[in-house]
Amino acid sequence: MSRKPSIKWRESDAEKLEKKVARFNAKIYRTKRSHPELADILPNTIKKADKEQLIQKFKEMPRSEFNKKLTSLERFSVKGAEKEIVSKTGNRVTKWEKKEVGLKVAQVNRAKTVERKAVEQMEATSRGESLGMKRGEMGSERLNELKPKKFNFDKIRGGKEWEKFKESVDKLASPEARNERMETYKKNYITGVERVYGDYAKDLINMLKEIPAEDIVKMYYSEQEATITFHYDPQEMQTKLDIITNIWTPLFEEYQGGD
Repeated sequence: MSRKPSIKWRESDAEKLEKKVARFNAKIYRTKRSHPELADILPNTIKKADKEQLIQKFKEMPRSEFNKKLTSLERFSVKGAEKEIVSKTGNRVTKWEKKEVGLKVAQVNRAKTVERKAVEQMEATSRGESLGMKRGEMGSERLNELKPKKFNFDKIRGGKEWEKFKESVDKLASPEARNERMETYKKNYITGVERVYGDYAKDLINMLKEIPAEDIVKMYYSEQEATITFHYDPQEMQTKLDIITNIWTPLFEEYQGGD
């Protein structure tokens, strides 16, 4: 699950993008002239500034993302892609836009399925000892965020609701999405430790900050005792904090070179 290397941007890439953008924009202009009633649902043309922003983003992404964008632009050139589709809620979009959203949702769900299956097959442990079952056999709420994203076009209203849905799909489908999700998990876990154990957990918090987010998530999914729980009894609270600290210490030491 390591990150793929960023694209090595070439002059030929710039030429490919230029051609696809020119073709994309040309069809928008043609369609507006021949079907002015569709003007409000057609995609925006890609201006010079937009293209430059795209190039900067592509330079930080794997080549696969660049190829996906070119293919998406090309799909708008297909005959009939500009035609109007209306949902049962009255949401008006082009055939192209609906298809692009659907493809991104499918991409998101494929990634979630792979990640979920990997998590479900993790050996569940308690204080480092195997519980004799997989994480997926334990029925945990920790897997809820890996459930497939639903897309029912006929149930989404137009305007803000549709735009918000597209925004969420774009974010989930972006190459940074998984890393952002991991970092959010890490941040939330550290916040949970701070909230429950306060100043007593300073050493633990300092360790957690040094451990990569992906490893924190893996441990959290697999290790039953990594769950943060509040106890009214001070002794029980300290015992739980000691258990959690002992769970993370070996991983922290691994990244510190065993020091």
